[in-house]
Amino acid sequence: MPAAAAAEDAAPASSTDDDASSRTYVWYACFGSNILLERFDCYLKGGRIAGMAADMPGASDPSPPERWATWESVPHRLFFAHSSPTWNGGGVAFVDVDELAEEGMGTTFRLYRVTLAQFNSVLAQENGLDDETFRADPACVPVTPEEADAMASAWIDASGGDVHDKRLRTSTPASSRA
Repeated sequence: MPAAAAAEDAAPASSTDDDASSRTYVWYACFGSNILLERFDCYLKGGRIAGMAADMPGASDPSPPERWATWESVPHRLFFAHSSPTWNGGGVAFVDVDELAEEGMGTTFRLYRVTLAQFNSVLAQENGLDDETFRADPACVPVTPEEADAMASAWIDASGGDVHDKRLRTSTPASSRA
């Protein structure tokens, strides 16, 4: 489940790719099943892992996340409710942001550094759509680079400018290491 997108620096532009969302990086923050890299890769590469009801279509850019970070013990409770067609009716993960969790009951988040185009594709797939349907539906509005910058600025301002946390560990997925 996505929790936030924060804009990062732009990726190098290629001569064949003029789409700004393919050159802008964001951090996709998630919890629940998406903290498993193999599960998240289904949104990028397509396919499914054990337990999933159907294949994900994948993103137009199947590149792995440039890097990822784990944020442990976010002081809010994770719970499951409703049912997910992706998981054969299993529960959907939610985080209770209205109350702080009891000591030791925090939620682990994973943050993946992906392009804004990949983020929008994941957003579409999280809502049962493919990229083409998402872009064609006037009710669905992809996040623009400017909106991603505004969200990141608001998040940084809300955190008092301190966006680093000693519980945050970064890494590069093995599948994208040279």
